[in-house]
Amino acid sequence: MAQLRLLATIALALAVGACAGPREYMSSTVTSAATLVGAGPKPARTSDFVVQSRPERTEYQPVGRKPAPRAVATPTAAQIVATEAAIEARRAANQSAGAAGAAEGEKAKNAAPKPPAR
Repeated sequence: MAQLRLLATIALALAVGACAGPREYMSSTVTSAATLVGAGPKPARTSDFVVQSRPERTEYQPVGRKPAPRAVATPTAAQIVATEAAIEARRAANQSAGAAGAAEGEKAKNAAPKPPAR
């Protein structure tokens, strides 16, 4: 008899414990049954700003379908090569200008200062 009472107590504790706790960990069957009899969690009212900020219907990109055409065309291989060449030419010009500036700086650093005009 004592074992039967212990078993019944454990079963009751498990059944009541299944209704408590975070919703994501609860069984939907237990939650639905508990809500049906009025003992389950009460659904929270959605805040007004949430309702106003969300669209009525959200359109998602369907899986397995071709995406919509782009407004800007993908560059061709020749255009990519030309762009790379232009970037490389600009880099070389920048390095040349930097080297010339560094040389002028060294020349100015080594020159004797001029006396102030009287």
